[in-house]
Amino acid sequence: MKILRPTYAEINLKNLVYNINILKKFICNNINPVNKLHHLNSLNNNRTKPIFTPQSLPSTNSTSFSNGINILAVIKADAYGHGAIMIARAMESTPVKIFGVATIEEGIALREAGIKKNILILGSTFPFTNFKEIIKYNLIPTIASFSGLKTLNKYAAKANKIIPFHLKIDTGMGRIGLNPNTVISTLYKCSNFTNIFMEGIYSHIACANENRSFTEKQISVFQNISNTIRVNYAHISASASILKYQNSHFNLIRPGLLIYGLLPFSDSDKILPTKPVLALKSKIIFLKTLPKNTSISYCRTFITKKRSKIATIPIGYADGFSRYNSNNSEVIIKGEKVPVVGRVCMDMTMIDVTNIKNVSVGDDVIIIGSQGKESITAEDIAKRGETINYEVVTSISKRIHRLYI
Repeated sequence: MKILRPTYAEINLKNLVYNINILKKFICNNINPVNKLHHLNSLNNNRTKPIFTPQSLPSTNSTSFSNGINILAVIKADAYGHGAIMIARAMESTPVKIFGVATIEEGIALREAGIKKNILILGSTFPFTNFKEIIKYNLIPTIASFSGLKTLNKYAAKANKIIPFHLKIDTGMGRIGLNPNTVISTLYKCSNFTNIFMEGIYSHIACANENRSFTEKQISVFQNISNTIRVNYAHISASASILKYQNSHFNLIRPGLLIYGLLPFSDSDKILPTKPVLALKSKIIFLKTLPKNTSISYCRTFITKKRSKIATIPIGYADGFSRYNSNNSEVIIKGEKVPVVGRVCMDMTMIDVTNIKNVSVGDDVIIIGSQGKESITAEDIAKRGETINYEVVTSISKRIHRLYI
């Protein structure tokens, strides 16, 4: 379909690849010798072995990076609003080993688009009849219960296949996952299941930015379990913990924010100088000069204090530019920041361009991104809305065209 609306998200795929490469370099330069991988390729090479072996394994360096660490790129929620299919295609030739998505539908969409890399479904499978789709599309499920293991084995046997899975362990998130104390006993109960094999184990850090002692406890619990189970992959570390906790890397990391050039915490760019992948842009579509004491937008929340030049841009809360930006945000025009005035509408937003020289209809507007010496980040918008950068980018709606450069 021809794109007619002049509001779009510009996705820089070169920056995406750059971010992955500097992340790889960072990981390779920050080896924690105490936490090297207990990695075994035998399960991958011989899937007829039991799904686990309850014994400690010696350390090994036989893995893909020089320090034995692989990348699982998180591309759930349409790659955090960047467009999962195009993002996945751009990463097909990078060091990324696995793609992580939240839902089976997200995984199917990638397969139907021709994506070949392994795809891990990070969410819980429910109902279990959905295992049929997982098997059909060669996806890897997360399993968090004995009943899940038993049912997956049943469906795999019917399909005459051996299906990999990753076991989720709840080390402190209080969400899906086995209790750490029941992992070994649960696996013993299904040691005769011959149609599934445990490719990986993983957990999720709850407070990587806020509570060091709790995070270290989670990592320690996970470390103890990983020392007793033979798997190809062990992973607990997402973007924030990748940078803050070297002992959380194990042999697979799960970056999301980092690969998109978004900050997992303030000043994280000083540790890893990523480049933003997404810019959100529009154009002025209407311009008028209004007298003093004129109200702007719904409910008259903004009244001009002087004769003012007001521009309208075609983006609103239906596009993901939330109403918290009303009278509370800025955009960039001609290299200068100008304020949003009045309430953000469903499809349009008004801005005060009184102080911008030679402004006219058709001028570029930067909502997220840089122009001249000024920049506005997803983090800036999130701070104004008392939310997180994840929400800012994942809220950019489908009707905003993604332009890949």
